[in-house]
Amino acid sequence: MDKFKHSRKFKVRKNGLFLLKIRQLQNQIQQQAQQQAQQQLQIQAQLQSQAQLQAQIQSQIQSQLQNQSQNQSQIQAQLQAQAQAQIQAQAQLQAQLQAQAQAQLQAQAQLQAQLQNQQEAITDTITNFGNPTINVNTGDASNLVRASAFRASTTAETRTTTEAKVSFPRELFDLNDEYDPATSTFTPKQAGVYMIVASVQYTQDISAATRISDVIIRLLVNGNIIGLDDDFILNTPNSSTSQSSFVTEILQLNAGDTVEVTFAPSLLFPASGTILNLGTNTVFSAARLPSPV
Repeated sequence: MDKFKHSRKFKVRKNGLFLLKIRQLQNQIQQQAQQQAQQQLQIQAQLQSQAQLQAQIQSQIQSQLQNQSQNQSQIQAQLQAQAQAQIQAQAQLQAQLQAQAQAQLQAQAQLQAQLQNQQEAITDTITNFGNPTINVNTGDASNLVRASAFRASTTAETRTTTEAKVSFPRELFDLNDEYDPATSTFTPKQAGVYMIVASVQYTQDISAATRISDVIIRLLVNGNIIGLDDDFILNTPNSSTSQSSFVTEILQLNAGDTVEVTFAPSLLFPASGTILNLGTNTVFSAARLPSPV
């Protein structure tokens, strides 16, 4: 009986220890489960946090991509605007170059027309002063310059003992109305280069003492001597001999200049004489020559 009781108590103790261990195990299991649950919660929290970070990162990436896309669009728009501006500038430059080329062509055409007009304009050709022939070739009437030429001669004999102006009252022709037969003066209306010719046929009374004929013909422009001819001849004593004296000059004259002729016996060998009325030998003439002046 005592043995049975003792054995039962032992069994009871043994069972109590076993239950205690079971409870301890259960507690451990529960703790482990709780820890695992907490760990799972932490892991889920970490996963959620990582997911949020990834979402933020993706959002930032998308925002950056959008910004880059917008920047690219802006850059493309700027490049397109620059390209259009360059195209417009090139078009304007081409238009300017074309306008300049057209202006140059027009200027060349005008210059060629002017040259042709100048070539076709009036040209005065004097072939013979004794019998002047003037060929007039008229081109553009707007550029026409009237020819300038005249010829005059004496009408009567003139006795002279001192220097005097030679009278040429017979006007043979005067193309530009520049010669005044009343004063025997030539006054050009246009500046230019002129050929002036004057000649005098005369006789001088020669004494037995001198036997010398010496006379001077002078060409005056505005009262100043421009050209002269001094004729010195040894003649027969106590005679009256006829001879010619002439002067020719090519002068650059201004409009309004006055040209006239004087004649006189020499101061060294003064003697009276007579200017003869010979229309072919006592003459005064002038003509404007072609020149750029």
